[in-house]
Amino acid sequence: MEAAASPSRDECVLYLISCFRNRIKASVQVNRVLDMMPSLSLDQKLQLRAVAKEKGNVEAAEKLLSVVEKEAADSPGLCQQFCEALVRGGYGAANYLDPSLSELPSPSLEAIGDLGKALVNLFFDRLTDTLQATQVAVQCLGRGLLDLEDMERQEIGHCWILGSITYHLAKRIKKQKAKTMEA
Repeated sequence: MEAAASPSRDECVLYLISCFRNRIKASVQVNRVLDMMPSLSLDQKLQLRAVAKEKGNVEAAEKLLSVVEKEAADSPGLCQQFCEALVRGGYGAANYLDPSLSELPSPSLEAIGDLGKALVNLFFDRLTDTLQATQVAVQCLGRGLLDLEDMERQEIGHCWILGSITYHLAKRIKKQKAKTMEA
């Protein structure tokens, strides 16, 4: 009796994509990942960028995952390239695609992250109405949740519409917090 062949790395990655699809979609910035995937055609990249612009990043991430799944059989190494793009981009989603499963966050850490996201989503409107954008940005810079480019955007936005920049700042903090919880 022959032993069953173990699945290839690409098969493992595709299986992990099916298992952790929602977590991957929520934490990936498609435009940055596309920049690190030379095997995708220019047409595919343009289509995915258009989806990101028109429908948002989560929808574009769904389309990107679908492209990886469909093209994997005909494009050896595409799954590996996708994983490397996630790692180089600093996305915690890369941990979900490691076939060794050694980098997966613990269920308790994921629960804490999910609770934090739920609370921010629940109080998002109230937070954007009451937060002082500059003070929050300075604190977030000190904790590594924002970088100097974010600070410059916040300062420019402060001159325009105070409520709007607070809204965008809170969204940026939420994204950065999600990335740090996954990493």
